[in-house]
Amino acid sequence: MRVDPQQALEAIASIDEMQSAASRRAAPSVWFGVAVSVIAGCLVASPILNNGDTVTVMLILALAIIIDRQRRRSGASPAVFPTRGAKSIVALILVVLVFLALFAGGIILRDAYDVAWGPVATGTVAAIALFLVSESDRRLQLG
Repeated sequence: MRVDPQQALEAIASIDEMQSAASRRAAPSVWFGVAVSVIAGCLVASPILNNGDTVTVMLILALAIIIDRQRRRSGASPAVFPTRGAKSIVALILVVLVFLALFAGGIILRDAYDVAWGPVATGTVAAIALFLVSESDRRLQLG
């Protein structure tokens, strides 16, 4: 059986078009990145609150709800292992370490130097950094 080269090219083009459409649908909106970034920044800034446990729990629940709504809207579920391999895992570890450092830095600024706005400053840095990372990833996903 011989395949017509023109039909093969059309089939490949059709597959590429479907993959591109699926990727665009699965890509989160800019507002998803903004919402997640603001909540993450608030979590980093939460040491400014005395006994802010309730607020922290509410922020974590809000983050879970936003992520779930995005997953339902896109119809895609995140991969268990990222397709970009080791680079994605290293990037995720670095982001977590940076957020922990910012969280600790805000507490140190507040306690050691008596700077009440320390957690707010580090939370703002965390929110901006996460937004830039999420927007970069979104643009890569869209192609």
